[in-house]
Amino acid sequence: MRKFTLTNAIGQTWDLNNIESFFHQPKGLGGERKITYAQIGNRFAETDEKLKQKSISGKIAFSGYREYSKFAKFIQHRPLTLTYEIPDGRYSMKVNVTKLTKTELETMGIVSDVVMEGLTTWYRQKFTENTVSKSGGKIYPYTYAYTYLDATAGTLEFESESTEESPIRLVILGPCTNPSWIHRVNGVVVATGKVNETIGESMKLVVDTTSNPYKICEIGANGEETRDLYEKSDFSTERFLTAGYGRNVISAMHEGSEDIKIALEVQEEYAAI
Repeated sequence: MRKFTLTNAIGQTWDLNNIESFFHQPKGLGGERKITYAQIGNRFAETDEKLKQKSISGKIAFSGYREYSKFAKFIQHRPLTLTYEIPDGRYSMKVNVTKLTKTELETMGIVSDVVMEGLTTWYRQKFTENTVSKSGGKIYPYTYAYTYLDATAGTLEFESESTEESPIRLVILGPCTNPSWIHRVNGVVVATGKVNETIGESMKLVVDTTSNPYKICEIGANGEETRDLYEKSDFSTERFLTAGYGRNVISAMHEGSEDIKIALEVQEEYAAI
């Protein structure tokens, strides 16, 4: 059975399968691409390809005015996250509700037309973390264009089933000094990065392509952003990470003596599900 839920920007969740506010007749759940071509003789070559913005529409049957009013207040806190659960898995999309009609109260309640414009495509979240200890853990002695005073490495691996470039949120936990990272897809280095700064105890360095705009920042113990470290990053490297199809390996290291711990959130994107 399929299930829809909405989560707003302040963390409140709305069950769209509830009989009090049931979402039905959904449209736009698939995907569409916009491809342009150049004609070469009698053949055509692709010159550009983009996913079209998704627009999810349907109807919500509210039990009455009170339920409708509660929902109207709920969607004020944007952006919203639409979650779609099907037998294949759990997928999400950032959306804005751009249309919500209101009818007179009838025997079946209020039936509203709703339109949710996608700010992303469908994605599936993956989370993973790892600690590598110098006393007993495995160290991956990768060699590339940096020299490290003390190369303690933390490495995470994951498989991506999507051919779309998928955003990654890399978290490197402090304490660490001048942290750096390297990303391989199917054995090929696709990106490296470094921040020339010390990250203190209980602090985190976050390199984030799941946000818009992208971020390189320090996060405090309570989850607040304490410093923008974009200007401290190494501009000779790619810095920002996106997952590729196949086996992804991301390693972090630093110039200090402490063990290093990293965590990843991957938003594995799909044109259609």
